Amino acid sequence: MDANISVRRPGEELGVRTEVKNLNSVRSVAQAIEYEVARQVGVLEGGGQVENETRSFDPLARRTLAMRDKEAKQDYRFMPEPNLPPLRLRDSSVETPSSSTSSSIFTTSSPSSTSPHVLDIAPLRASLPALPAATRAALESEHGLAPTIAARLVAWPELLAYYRACVSCSPVSRKEVADLVLILVAEHCHAAVRPVAEVAMAPRELVAASDLRQAGAISHSALQEVVAALLGGETGEARAVVEARQLYLVRDKGVVREFVLEMVAGQAKAVRQWRLAEGKKRSRALQTIVKAANKDPRSERLDMALFMAILEEVLQQGV
Repeated sequence: MDANISVRRPGEELGVRTEVKNLNSVRSVAQAIEYEVARQVGVLEGGGQVENETRSFDPLARRTLAMRDKEAKQDYRFMPEPNLPPLRLRDSSVETPSSSTSSSIFTTSSPSSTSPHVLDIAPLRASLPALPAATRAALESEHGLAPTIAARLVAWPELLAYYRACVSCSPVSRKEVADLVLILVAEHCHAAVRPVAEVAMAPRELVAASDLRQAGAISHSALQEVVAALLGGETGEARAVVEARQLYLVRDKGVVREFVLEMVAGQAKAVRQWRLAEGKKRSRALQTIVKAANKDPRSERLDMALFMAILEEVLQQGV
């Protein structure tokens, strides 16, 4: 740290400045200032003149020592730059009629807002991007994202821009969109060694695929398959990919009932336990049947909400 110290007689302007260098702590700064004030006052009271010089601070002796004379060094001379016009700043966002004449940061005179040498910093401040902490807070409060998800998005600005482009398409679930962006889009960019800006899948198609999942039209595994296909360069819209690959969930009650009956027949022991038990034992028996159904590949193409409704109906009818 460095310190600039100068003293003055009462009623006069500040005197000659002395610079003290090599200050390694706040305590050293305070001790150097105390010594320099006493030294300069002594020089002035003795009829001498304070020299414009650089001094070093000795922390053991608590005194400053002369290093070099600034007057003898051309580098220390101060002169106006002829190619730079005067610059005065004002902040219109905080000005009031009574304070508008003292809004300059560097001067106390009244800068005119029409002067070419006056710069209004309010538009510059408004154009600055939000700080990372503010962006994370907004993603958590306004988008409902978890702190870890928000932090990962903010840490990758290009990915955050892609997510925001998705949000502009009004997705049903921003959380699911954020997960897709952080998992599938990020993994694709790493594997393909390409920037997010060159991702083949348009944000609106990722949102369309997510909305199909939210509507119960496709399963989560089908959602991942559609997104992976479009990221890989497959052309067309998300809905067209779903139709081409026949990824829509089966909602035909006859087909789902047939699958339920097959599961019930294959889990006779669990069905018997469900019929005889109550409470937690009955719930565990139901879970056994559902787990068996989930292991069957056909369950990925069935509307499992409809499956559960028909399963309950079949079990109740068999009581």
